[in-house]
Amino acid sequence: MDVRGGAGVAAGEHAANSATTPITSKRRIFISPPISEYLPGAKYNPRRLQNSHSEYTLSFTFHWSLYLELPTLLYTKFLVPQKRREAVARPELVKTLRSGLKRRLLLVSAPPGYGKTTLLVEFVSRVKMPLVWYQLDSGDGDPIVFLTYLTEGLARAVASDFPTFGTATNALLNSAESQPAERVLAVLLNELARLTVDVLVVLEDYHHIQNPALHTLLDRLIEQAPPTLHVLISSRSDPPLSLARWRARQ
Repeated sequence: MDVRGGAGVAAGEHAANSATTPITSKRRIFISPPISEYLPGAKYNPRRLQNSHSEYTLSFTFHWSLYLELPTLLYTKFLVPQKRREAVARPELVKTLRSGLKRRLLLVSAPPGYGKTTLLVEFVSRVKMPLVWYQLDSGDGDPIVFLTYLTEGLARAVASDFPTFGTATNALLNSAESQPAERVLAVLLNELARLTVDVLVVLEDYHHIQNPALHTLLDRLIEQAPPTLHVLISSRSDPPLSLARWRARQ
């Protein structure tokens, strides 16, 4: 196993035909939590309290285009795998990874079956800092999908100390007009720069990512991120990132 440090290493025919048409609806629904959490951008007006169950008559307007484009987050992608009882401890490799936390990028590269995930689970259990565990698949190669998941993971990781983290980035991601991934990343980097705690982001199974645009985006993220952000990539092969340049800086 190669363990290295671097950086210094249609929603229905009606919806399809009405993507830009505002739809106004009145209906009686139970609210908990507020409807804005389910329909961001909806404009609603509570008319009257009906009973103790918080039943409201609401009038709200929204655009289908807001909901046809936003990715639906799968929160199981943030779950750290459970440590297996029969797993063999690897204290020397864990020590190597811990010493690499002074760098921006850590890379664990090995063929399948070499215990990458087992090692990372042991490692993160010993690291006392906010953690984002992001399980990648081929769908995460879209830069906007990747940034949406990354922003949500970071917001959840630092929520206790920075409850408003991600507000500006999510405003761009949820905007009615599509935004360039580079602009979204710039806003996210500015929000990261305000963090006063170290954060570890684990990108597991990066070999699923085949989109050159995402490689470029991740290059820029690692290059321009503040020193409080640490990225750990696990992959079956070396990813097409600027590894040689980062190794040369060591």
